[in-house]
Parts: sequence; C-alpha cells; structure tokens
Amino acid sequence: MKKLLLLIFACCSFNLFSAPYNGEIIRFKQPDGSFVDLKLYGTEYYMRAEGLDGYTLIRDPETNWIHYAKLTNDRTQLISTGIIYKGIEGDEATLRSDLNLSKRIDITKEARNKLISNNKKLLHPDSYDRSDTRTEPNIVKGAIKGICILVDFSDEVATLPKSEFENFCNNLSYTNYGNNGSLRKYYSDISGGLVDYENVVFGYFRAPKTFAAYEAMEFGSGAQEILGLALNWVNSQGFDFSTLSINPDGSIMAINLMYTGVAQNWSKGMWYHQGTYSQFTADGVHSGSYNCSPANNPLKIATVVHENGHMIGKWPDTYKYDSNTGVDGIGGFDLMCSTSNSYNPVPPNPFFRSNAGWGKVVDVTFFNGTVKDTANSSTCYKFNNTNDTTEFFLLESRRKMGRNVSLPDSGLQYGILTEKEITKARIMKYI
Repeated sequence: MKKLLLLIFACCSFNLFSAPYNGEIIRFKQPDGSFVDLKLYGTEYYMRAEGLDGYTLIRDPETNWIHYAKLTNDRTQLISTGIIYKGIEGDEATLRSDLNLSKRIDITKEARNKLISNNKKLLHPDSYDRSDTRTEPNIVKGAIKGICILVDFSDEVATLPKSEFENFCNNLSYTNYGNNGSLRKYYSDISGGLVDYENVVFGYFRAPKTFAAYEAMEFGSGAQEILGLALNWVNSQGFDFSTLSINPDGSIMAINLMYTGVAQNWSKGMWYHQGTYSQFTADGVHSGSYNCSPANNPLKIATVVHENGHMIGKWPDTYKYDSNTGVDGIGGFDLMCSTSNSYNPVPPNPFFRSNAGWGKVVDVTFFNGTVKDTANSSTCYKFNNTNDTTEFFLLESRRKMGRNVSLPDSGLQYGILTEKEITKARIMKYI
C-alpha cells in the first residue's frame, strides 16, 4: 500500500532563515587530535549534539573536550559530566551503553527559545528588513547572477583551486566528490530549465586574522567582519555590483561566502550559517542576505542550495523544533526542511515550486474521474477546501529517482496548506 505524507501548515510569524540539521553525522576533533563522529539536530540558532549511542553531548568550554552531557536541576542548561565521548562511526566498541544518564536529553522549550532569540540577534545585528519573505507567489525565472567569495586564513590555507569553485557553482556537468551537478545545475533541474543561476567567483581573499582568532569571537561576528572586508576587496578590483541580480529593495539577491577552516563548536564562533549584513554599499546597491558555507574538501552542494533557496526563492524553512528530536516538520521530503543527501539534495516542496512559477498545478476540486500521473513530473494537483477558503491540498507523486533518490519513501504525497502570508510546517505523519 502506498504511503501518504500529511503536511499540516499553520499560520505563524517567521522571517529569519537557517540551515537545518536532522541527525547528520559530522566529524569533530578532540583536543588530543583524535576524531569523533556525532549527530547534530537543529539549526545554527540552536543545535543539540548527540552521540552515535544516543546520549546528548556538549563541548566542555573549560577543557574543549566533547563530553557526555547532563542537565542542570532547572533543565535550562546542558553541562559536562566530565566523561569523554569517543564514538566512531562503524566502531561499536567506541560507543557506551552503561552510562547512568538519560538519552536524548534537552533543555526546556523556554530556555531553548531564549538561546534562539539571542542567536538570531547575533546573526542579524542590523535588524535587516526581511519582510519581503512570504509564501505568496514569487516568480523565479530567467537568468540570475549571484556572487561567491572564497576566503582562507594563514592557519587554514586553501587546498582547492578557485577553478574548482567556479565549476562547483556553474558547471552544468559537475560531478566532483560525488555531487549530482553544480549549484547552477540543481536550480536548472528543479525549475524545469526555467532558471539559469550563475555565480561570479572571487578568491582567495586572505582574512587578516587567523581562523582560530575568528573562531574565538562571538557567533557570527567573525564571519560578518570578514564579509565586509571581502566585499570591499572585490570592489577595489573594479567589479560592478549592479551587474548582480538585485532585490526590489536594492539589496544583492545572493551572496555566498565560502571559507576554509572547520568550526569546532556547533552554533558558535565560525559555525556556518545564513545571516544579514547591510553595511556594504557600492554601485547603487547594497548587501543583504548572505550564506556561509565550507570551502573544504570534499565540497557538498546541499547546504549551499538550501541557503540559496532562501535567497533567490524567498522560501522559509519548513521544520520545527521539538523537545528531543531537533528538527522535524516536512522532514526529508523538502529541501527547506532536510536536504536528505549532502551530494544530491531533494527538491523543495510543491507549494514553494508552484509559487516560483515552476511546474504545473492542476485544480481537481470538482473533478470526478481518474487522474493518470507520472512521478517526479513537477505536476501537482490542487484540491480546495470548499468549507474554508484559506485551505487547500496539494498532491504529487514522487519516486526515489534522480533528484528524488534520497526521499525517505515513495508514493503519493499530499499537504494541507493554509493560504496565509507566512506559513510553517507543524506536523508530519504517515497515514
């Protein structure tokens, strides 16, 4: 029996963006030079780390070791137990099952919201206006030009040539590191060839401080300091910023900042993120949204295409925070919730695609008969709730092939959508 994915959207205020982690396994270095593998849940606004054995982890601010965590009595903070985490993917002997700790512990919702609010202010320090971001139609077609600036450091020297990033961004036949195409190829594919998105690549800009120095700064401030310097560096070379795609408010549509170095503490220091920086002006335009991504081997397109979904598509995220599962919502069926595969991310949901003017929407509200459909055809079917003019269903058939190969499941997907100015995914379940 085919499974149906039920997505319920409810009205809520949402105008800031972030990159979701939904259990991705990431490798971190311990102070003695050894490496451990752990899972991350959440976004740069708030992230919870979990060992491969299910216990919550933190990096101890005093010793810099990744330790198993416990909660304070009021459940507002995670603190170190002093027990070092040694988990390695594929090595069961490095995992623990004998700890007198509860698994998947998390701080209270109130404490989490406080941290989220604080990190939003850090990443959006100038209160840049994001009110143009809605879930109403925003047609995205034709040629789009963004800018990608590569940055390295004296203690994290670049190992990949600039030409690799030019291909990563723009080459339609790019397959290096196992990526299914470039940033440009991804948007060409999911738009049905209606979008041709290229980036002008500059680099390398050598940051004046070490990566370690920026890593020690308050979350986001190091990256924003570098971005201001890098934009001025590009300007000094005579580049005309007005040749980039510009939003109606005069801001540059897409700024991709890619830097070497590996941030060692999630949601802190130089951790990769999306933010706003409006302090640069040149050629009658100004900076706005920017995306930070790793310029390290191997390059992965997933985070970059997700963040560009915010910048060029104006799509909000479709996940929600949960007490101990980090990110859920639409899950692995939507680029704006979970990319599912770092090298071959899934497409955005049909609501966002249709709002961009991609694919075909067939109204079946009063249709009585049989519909024959081809999976992954970018066609969705709309059924309006005749008892509630603000609600409608979108249905589409998807198979685990091509851009959809990393879907959690195949079959008929449908969503209940509330046609409000801002929406956010609230519930995901199978029927």
